Amino acid sequence: RSAELEAHSFEMYQNPRLLDTRRLNYACTCLLVSLAFFSTLSIMKTFYTFEQSTLQGITIAAICCLFTFVAIGFPINFDKFFDYSFLPDIHAPETFVGAKGEAGDKVPLLREEIGGDANVRASDGRASAYQASQLVDVEGGSKIQIPAAADPNIIPSLRTGFFHNVKRPFIWSIWVSSFAMSGTTMVIVNNIPQIYTSVNHGAEDSVGTTLNIALYGVGSSIGRIIVGFGEIYLHRLNALKRAKQLDYIYRKDHGLLLDDEEVVDLTPVYHNFFSTIIVFMPCAPVIMAIMCFLISVVPANVLAVPVGVSGIAIGVYLAILVLATREIFHVDVAQHYNFFASSGIAASLLLNRVLFGMTYDQETKLNPATSSGSETCNGSVCIRTSFLVLTGLNAAAIATSSFVVYYWWKLRKTF
Repeated sequence: RSAELEAHSFEMYQNPRLLDTRRLNYACTCLLVSLAFFSTLSIMKTFYTFEQSTLQGITIAAICCLFTFVAIGFPINFDKFFDYSFLPDIHAPETFVGAKGEAGDKVPLLREEIGGDANVRASDGRASAYQASQLVDVEGGSKIQIPAAADPNIIPSLRTGFFHNVKRPFIWSIWVSSFAMSGTTMVIVNNIPQIYTSVNHGAEDSVGTTLNIALYGVGSSIGRIIVGFGEIYLHRLNALKRAKQLDYIYRKDHGLLLDDEEVVDLTPVYHNFFSTIIVFMPCAPVIMAIMCFLISVVPANVLAVPVGVSGIAIGVYLAILVLATREIFHVDVAQHYNFFASSGIAASLLLNRVLFGMTYDQETKLNPATSSGSETCNGSVCIRTSFLVLTGLNAAAIATSSFVVYYWWKLRKTF
């Protein structure tokens, strides 16, 4: 079983598709630029009225911004400008394997790339390390082959189908977490005008409402980007740890270890608690619970802060949910994800229509206010009950998502 997992669960370095880091960094750059452009535009439109000529220029800039993504699909080599140094690289060091010399020092083994040059990156922008290669022993002159390296992010997953897994408590824990997070999102997104007007003591304000809507959308985008970069960062750190293990195993088997060399932990990388982005799943309901409480008590002039941060929370959760479904389940992945998505349907009915809708209507009768000729609700009391309930639901989601993280960690250690 161990040999099978080693052979089939790890495949990164031999897979050029996963190593095209310049293309990935270019896509992330386009995404960040687009996010900054459209977010700034949405917020500025809240406070300023643009002339027609200015709007035409903005439209052209927006189209150009979107067309930058098209280059991702072109079979072109991206410039070395996109070799961002803030992410840990996965290329092999120049002295990947050492031999014991007469003085006990390492003698480097020169790498001879097959199908690529000896630079730290291949000519097409991919990290060239651990593509099929040979090592030449400087001292003896004989060629030796290192073991094929592996992808520690392709974690052994559950091989059971949906109808078997639906009997497991942890799958319902994910559903409950999704119910709380999706329900809170439905309430905020669909009722921002009512929420802001109530907190603003019944006075309607299109500027404030638009600003809250824009910040929530921006926050959601930021949350997804954070998870995306976080997963890439963990992926590369795990790759470096795995490479270090393979280096140590090879040198140990061939008697190349130094006498005072530090022992490397050879435990499978995916046994590490922080080897997967899933461990950060409980962070989203923690943030959301705090923001729901703040929304129920803060004044209108600072309402945009908890609304925007709650957008970040749901962005983080939804991104992790997709990655968790892909990682945990090997069979019926779509069925599992659709099952979790069904929580949003239930939440839309129970939390948005029943909880918030009926509570708000009742509070409007008890605390009426008139704005622009229409009857609105006056004061934070109009939304307080609903958001305190949502705070409790997200507190429950903290417990259920924490259970999922712990359960999956314990299960990974059995592989």
